[in-house]
Amino acid sequence: MFGDHFYHATMRKSVAVFGTLFNNLKVIRKAADGSVLNSQRVPLAYGPKQKFLSRIDQEVGFDAPLAIKLPRMGFEITSLTLDPTQKLQKRNPIEEVDSSSVTEKKIIKHFTSYDIGMSLYIMAKNQDDGLQIMEQILPYFQPDYTVTIKPIDGWTTLKQDVPVILQSVNIDDQYEGSFEERRVLIYQLDFIMKMKFYGPAGKSGIIREINIDFNNDSGGSQILENMDFTISPSTASADGTYSVVTTISGDAIISTQTSGTQTQDSSGVNYTNYVITVAAKADGSGNAYYYSGVQQQQFDLIRGQIYRFDQGDSSNSGHPLKLSTTENGTHAGGTEYTENVSIVGTAGSGTAYTQITVTNNTPGTLYYYCPNHSGMGGKINILTSS
Repeated sequence: MFGDHFYHATMRKSVAVFGTLFNNLKVIRKAADGSVLNSQRVPLAYGPKQKFLSRIDQEVGFDAPLAIKLPRMGFEITSLTLDPTQKLQKRNPIEEVDSSSVTEKKIIKHFTSYDIGMSLYIMAKNQDDGLQIMEQILPYFQPDYTVTIKPIDGWTTLKQDVPVILQSVNIDDQYEGSFEERRVLIYQLDFIMKMKFYGPAGKSGIIREINIDFNNDSGGSQILENMDFTISPSTASADGTYSVVTTISGDAIISTQTSGTQTQDSSGVNYTNYVITVAAKADGSGNAYYYSGVQQQQFDLIRGQIYRFDQGDSSNSGHPLKLSTTENGTHAGGTEYTENVSIVGTAGSGTAYTQITVTNNTPGTLYYYCPNHSGMGGKINILTSS
């Protein structure tokens, strides 16, 4: 289980993110008439409070170390506790496309959430300096402020929202002491950062083919049906363009069906899109409609779904796709089927398509055809379910 070295520098990133929030605060001092005397950026460093206090208490002399200047800020990690409210399913890994491989994807199987306690110290020699710094911080925490980080180097899409929650504010006025001692006002702001700690990053193969066999009940010697799902093209990357080819075969059913692209239009309506092209038939006897490289593809449409035959490709020019209950449509004495069918644009233009909403009243078999040229289309099966 343990032993494979990995290091995502989560704690270092937490320190860097926290410090970045407060590294550009300023103190402005004004004259009685309101004019600005000077503007000073408040230094910020990581370290425990006692380290800064000891520097402040150092004597100033010709041979003595230089005492620390005020105002300034410091911060440190104060606690690390498990956050059980952020626990996620172990079988829900994090995945990302691996741009260097078309056969694998990047994966992280183990991660958990922790609360990192952070304390911010504001040290000032007068009340106005301290209040200026405080007022530049408090309005942003209600009580949390969320920053977004990339937690793992080399992962481009993985991002993490990190809430930084203000827990409490304490004020300590070091007023008592002799006249030789410096007065120090200390404001302490305690925060919680909700960070995720990730396990080792690995790689997992991409599934490109699924084979399902349906057998009879008497020992499985007879295969009743085969279902094969493959990616086309087989070399497509996970974030590339591809289609899923479904081949169903058996004693009763032999068909090949290619699934379309699931798409949503501007009004939020989901539909399945088939990009149609026109090319010469394999036997050279004329032209035919093609989908995903298959001549006169047979389509299986499901009742209750919307399907769109995209004719935006320029090869469709002069070949508008229409539907009929008769094979080869009007060329065989049939008529155009128009119920719940809409035709938009001119075939061959970028926005042209034929769309059908398949309902319970749609005939069980339809055919697509070109009204201008005979023998170009194919069959459409209307199914109750997939």
